[in-house]
Amino acid sequence: MNLQSAFAAAYHALGYDLEVDYGRPPEIPLEEEWANRAEVILRAAGRRV
Repeated sequence: MNLQSAFAAAYHALGYDLEVDYGRPPEIPLEEEWANRAEVILRAAGRRV
């Protein structure tokens, strides 16, 4: 079983992709290193401009 595919299917099926606003920073601030990593990943995924 491909876990990435399973997680992606569940994520979309449950509507989490519509519920989470990836354009805004998280409610609980991330440490700078993690915030930078998250920014790179979200930009690569087209979730941030």
